[in-house]
Amino acid sequence: MRFNWKLPNTSNLSFRDQIVSNRNIQEDYFYAGLKDIPKLSLIKDLEHGAQRIIKALQHKERIMIFGDDDIDGITSTYILFDFFNKLGFQDHYAYIPNRILERHGMQDGFIQEVKSRNISLVITVDGGVSAVEQVELLNSMGCDVVITDHHEVPEILPAAYAIINCKQQDCRFPYKMMAGVGITYLLIKKIAEIINTVTDPSYLFWVAVGTISDKVPLDGVNRILVKEVLENWYEFEDETLDVLNKYFWFPGDFSSRMAIFRYLIKLLANGRDANGHNTAFKLLTSPKIYKSQILKSLIARRKESEKQLGDVRNYINNLLPEEMGIYFLHYDQDDKIPHQYLGLCATTISKTHLIPTVFLKNKGDVIVCEVRGIDGFDFIKAFESLQDLLIQWGGHQKAAGFSMQQENLEEFIIQFKHYVESHRDSILSNRRLNIDCVLEPRQINQLISFVQVELPAFQPFGEGNPEPLFLIRNYNPARDSNCLSFAEDGNLSANSNYDVVFNFRGSSFYMIDCQESSGSK
Repeated sequence: MRFNWKLPNTSNLSFRDQIVSNRNIQEDYFYAGLKDIPKLSLIKDLEHGAQRIIKALQHKERIMIFGDDDIDGITSTYILFDFFNKLGFQDHYAYIPNRILERHGMQDGFIQEVKSRNISLVITVDGGVSAVEQVELLNSMGCDVVITDHHEVPEILPAAYAIINCKQQDCRFPYKMMAGVGITYLLIKKIAEIINTVTDPSYLFWVAVGTISDKVPLDGVNRILVKEVLENWYEFEDETLDVLNKYFWFPGDFSSRMAIFRYLIKLLANGRDANGHNTAFKLLTSPKIYKSQILKSLIARRKESEKQLGDVRNYINNLLPEEMGIYFLHYDQDDKIPHQYLGLCATTISKTHLIPTVFLKNKGDVIVCEVRGIDGFDFIKAFESLQDLLIQWGGHQKAAGFSMQQENLEEFIIQFKHYVESHRDSILSNRRLNIDCVLEPRQINQLISFVQVELPAFQPFGEGNPEPLFLIRNYNPARDSNCLSFAEDGNLSANSNYDVVFNFRGSSFYMIDCQESSGSK
């Protein structure tokens, strides 16, 4: 037994009712659709920003879209760029920085691009809420800035024309945890509403891709957007999807469709280029006759990245101590981990061991960092307490990053360790598995039927809505494995009884944790 188990008191209920009760699921969870998204008028600055964009379109101003280079940023940039195309507008551009080559945010290369093209309106997607100095510089150049973002809001905001971020305290939109692409989509819907036009239905598909990739909670509005795509999978007409079709199978269930999303995310993540260009964005925006060739380039890059990733995983596995503490911190001074995999490494360790995880690495004359956390530990608050050591930081409570001067590394490690130790009780109490459903071996046949018939109604599964955790008591491998077997069983002894925590993913059951049952011999 590696983790604490939080056991429910609902084992007398059906499997469905146990999950509903233990997750506090309301009935509208199963039926909510696009019509149930709260009124867009509740989003602070949404109409104000939309009106500024409409003015730019009407007066044929030059517009630059600035997006992050993750999948959330790429899909956000794409749907806004394509929306302008479909309106017949032609004087708009996109800049997606390469985080391996440039620091986070609007750097000199972007500012020079704005200046050289005589841009009068910059629209940021999936970022910009902390770009105080950059927005001030753009304003001094006679350029307005409309910010769309979903990250945590700092105390000092940029002097932008409009800031569209639901996490602002005076924003009345009730759902705060959307991905950047979701915010961009609602902005497009608002513009379309004002000018009395329609939006391309296929944008929803790319909203789902960006939302899933950014690991925002799949509840509320996010769940509505993703579920709409999963339920109407074959109704999306999109030239990029047409070209990709030969790489897909025909998925008949939500789990298979989610697997295709994961394939697309891995594919598009290999588009980073220099000078604001991105091959994944090029794939999405190019005429259909060019897409196949671009796609081959991305597939080749993905194969190379998979090989790199395999080497990184082996390296990380050799780093881990036999007994994990309450956090994990690694400084990659030997340059074994490419920058683009820092976040993935942190995610893997954090999710596997349920501990705050930090990966640091040199980048030019500074150190960059990716962190991933758990419930009960807020990385944004940690950064605030250590801000004197940092250049900049941003992100979410459980997924964030920062940069700092190299001479601050040793002091950061010391102070971060002290900060973690001061939150030891909270970390330990949250290193737990929240059991959704309890059963006995005699109920295995009922479980098989449940996962086939009723469990799909709880999908899509992802961040904030993981696959339910089941606990089977007194599981005996010799007796029960013919009916219920685990893809990875940890070499359970055939002669013992176990309490096993597991979930169902794809088409298999996976053991998460176990202990010998009381009285087992």
